Amino acid sequence: MANKIKLPTSGLVVIIGYAATGKTHLMNEIKPKYKARYWSTDDYMEYGFEQALYVIMEELRTSVAPLKVVEGVQGYRLLRKLAQLGKPLPDMVIECVASKEVRQIRIAARGKNVQATLNLDKVLSKVYDDFKLLAPNPKYKYVRYETK
Repeated sequence: MANKIKLPTSGLVVIIGYAATGKTHLMNEIKPKYKARYWSTDDYMEYGFEQALYVIMEELRTSVAPLKVVEGVQGYRLLRKLAQLGKPLPDMVIECVASKEVRQIRIAARGKNVQATLNLDKVLSKVYDDFKLLAPNPKYKYVRYETK
């Protein structure tokens, strides 16, 4: 399925999804096919939830790469923050999804607390809902990417 996703040649692509839905896997499949600058929001957690967004946004602003791809759970917060600040929204949003059962297996295999990780879904849903209220008619292309 990843080879069916066609990214734009320029602009911003944000890959979102709950924990263990295949975001990083998808980005790793895309990397060899597209010349782009890639960010994983997990790499910025040392800055804390809020400050990480500002660091990523500044790097996006100053990057000369025509195509920019951001993936990670923080992608939901990034979308909301862009809308809150009146910044340009992405050209494409790819939402990774997987069944609860598949996610539970993946989370457990990573040695994480399954229930605590799944509980974050509610928070991320709220953040995404906030974003949709702030940007009710976005112009970006939306792709739903299901992993098994």
